[in-house]
Amino acid sequence: MIRLSQAVGLYVHIPFCPQRCPYCSFTILTGHTALYDRYVEAVCTEILSWQGLAPKGPCQTVFFGGGTPSILEPAQIQRILDTTVATFGIAANAEITIEANPTTAEAQKFTAFHASGVNRLSLWCAVVQRRGSQNARPLATALQMPRRRMPQPARRDSPM
Repeated sequence: MIRLSQAVGLYVHIPFCPQRCPYCSFTILTGHTALYDRYVEAVCTEILSWQGLAPKGPCQTVFFGGGTPSILEPAQIQRILDTTVATFGIAANAEITIEANPTTAEAQKFTAFHASGVNRLSLWCAVVQRRGSQNARPLATALQMPRRRMPQPARRDSPM
């Protein structure tokens, strides 16, 4: 029998990206938007399969990595978080992080992610050229958005 410690962290890999970056060596899928719902359903099924092994304590961290997890719709992230709450619980002070690429950052999505419980943003930036260049603008915009869209820590109600 597998024994889990009381402190639980969950990593959810989202393998979808808008395009393949030349420096990326991860297994990703581009242009497969029709698979998003099926993938989210599979992730939720996998989380639920751990229900019998779930420890007594709630998740302290949830990290959505990838790929570009922010490519999903906020409702899809919400579904995964709701399944996590039902299976493990999520601590009120949990860190819930989503990775985003500055070139795909959208203000409305950050607001919706925050409303679903996401309270940390991990931005991936491979190269920023000199100040004022086209490549630096998406990063500057993305760095300002979380402060405006996620001003206070988000809280999740947990059944545990």
